[in-house]
Amino acid sequence: MAIFSKKDFQRLSDIKAKDSATFYIPTYRDSNNQKAKIIFKNQYNDIRKKLESHDRGETYINNYFESLNKLADDPFFWRHLSDGLIVFHNMELTETYELQVFFDDFHYFGNRFLLTPSIPYFNGNGRFYLLAISQNQTRLFEGSRDEIGPIDISGLIPQQLEDTVGYDFEQKSLQFRTENTSSGNVQFHGHGAGKDDKDEELLRFLRDIDRGFTSFAGKNGRPLIIASVDNIFANYKKITQYKNLHKENISGNPDESDILLLHEKTWDLLKGNFNKQKQEAIDEYRKYQNTGKTLNNIEKIISQSEAGNIDTLFIKKGEYIWGNYDEQMHEVKTDELPSEENICLTDLACKNTFLQDGQVFLVDPDEMPDPDSHINALMRFDPS
Repeated sequence: MAIFSKKDFQRLSDIKAKDSATFYIPTYRDSNNQKAKIIFKNQYNDIRKKLESHDRGETYINNYFESLNKLADDPFFWRHLSDGLIVFHNMELTETYELQVFFDDFHYFGNRFLLTPSIPYFNGNGRFYLLAISQNQTRLFEGSRDEIGPIDISGLIPQQLEDTVGYDFEQKSLQFRTENTSSGNVQFHGHGAGKDDKDEELLRFLRDIDRGFTSFAGKNGRPLIIASVDNIFANYKKITQYKNLHKENISGNPDESDILLLHEKTWDLLKGNFNKQKQEAIDEYRKYQNTGKTLNNIEKIISQSEAGNIDTLFIKKGEYIWGNYDEQMHEVKTDELPSEENICLTDLACKNTFLQDGQVFLVDPDEMPDPDSHINALMRFDPS
């Protein structure tokens, strides 16, 4: 199953194609997922009805559902799932992502993919990244309070220091001569590459790690914990572009700890932080409510999200605003219901904000900073 990265989010956001379907399916571990398969089939049968109502024709419809039918009938696929499944499908592609996030039963059919329900996967929801760094190996994990699992980073992040600085690192660190002593023993005299050289090599190594990690996760998202010796962590803090790096590391050589111990130590550091981040954002919104720094109007929010001016976006769970946005005239027209001719405006604001490194929270109705609106925005600055 493919990793769902921020690059995938952006790539899928950019696709505009007719008959694009997005399926969100709650799934279960250690199960054959019969209930999930029924949900999926019910969802795509609803889409079949839509295609029939649009007079797509029998040949087109049969071709459209060929890969979905194969997916539905693959018992191995359904036996190896996590907490939630997303399927993106149109005539050009079918992509599946299993995520450690629970989804409500939901599907969307239009001319774009709908990505808002996937946001909790990126911005926390009790989830974190753990990056274990030593000079001998680099490992990336994702986890939650109850579980942790590895992420395949081959080709993305250097696995060891030599991948960045070359395999002459050890040789450069000890250029030696021998000398016989009066006791007959041999002494080794090292002439290293020098502290400054080794510090620079370490920084290059860490920059390569950070570049690979942020290409996968973006520059702002769920908390990142570093497991490393203190010197590596101190240098990583200097160079990282990731905004949600935890201020403390799991100190020591991670090669000497098993993953269960690292998981326990990670959760000890993070367990009080998840609700705090969202609550601080809600408090900040209420602090500036009814000033130019807050918005609760979809027309203004779309415009400001296009410009990259939104710091934090709050979206009421399960609520969507439909309509169209004229990019040239910067005008929004809302509709009562989704149709083949419109888009999800809530989703557009979500994509714009998230892809420009703003925070996005899906919140329960009673948590909305301004409960009279389905969508609230806290600006980076007062545009007035």
